[in-house]
Amino acid sequence: MALIVQVLEICNNEISHNGADKSQVMQYILGLGAGLVILYFLIIGGILIWPILNAIAYLKVLIFPWSVRKKYGTSISDLSSESFDIEVTEEDIIQLKKLESIKSQLSRTLTDFKKQLKNLGPLKKNKDGTISQRSKAGKEGVKISEELSSLDEEFDFYCGEILAILDKPWSAWCSWSYRYARYLGNRDAIFFMIIGFPVFFLVLGQLNLMGLKYPTFENIVEIYIYITFVAPVSSIFDISVFKEGVFSAFVSYDYAVMLTRNYDHVFTLYNWAVMTLPMPILTLLFYFISKLRYVRQTQAIAPNTSHW
Repeated sequence: MALIVQVLEICNNEISHNGADKSQVMQYILGLGAGLVILYFLIIGGILIWPILNAIAYLKVLIFPWSVRKKYGTSISDLSSESFDIEVTEEDIIQLKKLESIKSQLSRTLTDFKKQLKNLGPLKKNKDGTISQRSKAGKEGVKISEELSSLDEEFDFYCGEILAILDKPWSAWCSWSYRYARYLGNRDAIFFMIIGFPVFFLVLGQLNLMGLKYPTFENIVEIYIYITFVAPVSSIFDISVFKEGVFSAFVSYDYAVMLTRNYDHVFTLYNWAVMTLPMPILTLLFYFISKLRYVRQTQAIAPNTSHW
């Protein structure tokens, strides 16, 4: 928050120095200030709650799985490329046979009409590219062409109906694959956080990027709590907010005062970035890589509808 105030002061001094209109200066400062404050709250809020949201997202899909994941489970070893064939019902199979029969008949009819059109020989064309009807062959050619156009539309329609049935296993597999990968990706991301945070604190202590006199594991953890939670909250409200209410349930007032007294000097933009940004970025990257890996695994049991 102090950084935002500094930015606004710099902008005010710069615009005033250039002799800009006072009303324009105030509008500029108020707009910029509002934007920076909103951005500040979004970033701080995201940093504070992202581990909780990640855990909630996993628990939600664990306790209340989507119907497709509930139907096919989460074990690839129990599935095969034929597992999703159950999406095609007996009625679909009967309908598929009827549609295939109609399609074959239309295909033969189309072939016959194309032969008839070819047997008419070269037909004269009008300037717009249509067949000239000045001759008997031309009139017959126009009639056959109209029939072909109508049959082509009908043929395309039945092909679409067939594909809609054959696509049912693929649609179910795609939906299941996405839910499966997201579910396991969230699970892996949580394990990554559980293992990653201690490792992250140890690495920070070893590298001592913040120039601490005593970069112990305990100090790094306390600085993390202060920079990501206590300092932002107390800068927005006041340190007294930890005496009672929601915030006191997470950090006691005495502990918040102790952290402020010991680590207030380390609350800088650089240290905030070093402490808060790496783990969310690494966890998000790990989640996407893990999700992509699981999606690729599901390709081994992709449906095969060629037997219909």
